[in-house]
Amino acid sequence: MSPVPTAYTETTLKTFLVADLSTTATALGWTTSTTQVVQAVYDAERLLGVSDVANASDAGAVEALGRVAIWRQAVKALVNRYDLTTVGQALKRSQHYDHAVAMLAFAEQDAMAYLPIYRVGVDAVIYPQDPYQYYPDSIRTIP
Repeated sequence: MSPVPTAYTETTLKTFLVADLSTTATALGWTTSTTQVVQAVYDAERLLGVSDVANASDAGAVEALGRVAIWRQAVKALVNRYDLTTVGQALKRSQHYDHAVAMLAFAEQDAMAYLPIYRVGVDAVIYPQDPYQYYPDSIRTIP
């Protein structure tokens, strides 16, 4: 078993992304030099806010945001996979697309921790008119 990566280059990220797609990459005919894989690396760099993935300090963020980028590319490539039906026969090509959409949802959920747009804050809520709580008059006073 190989060690967990602590840093990525564009080349190693491309290899990781193609491996993450697994049989989907094979079905699409994608390799590390395919335009969509290269574009996914650029998209991941934009999401990370770096000009080169080698400058990213968090390998987990690189992986999570890279997965989002590559599955977005896969969804775009598979959108024309529709079902074909004839008398007594059916070809369910949309399963590829459905799988890519589900994997994109998983990837976006995993990436939430690394994007500020997905962060949630918690604030205390005070209801100054709540008759069951004690608050000093300075808080209860409505301006």
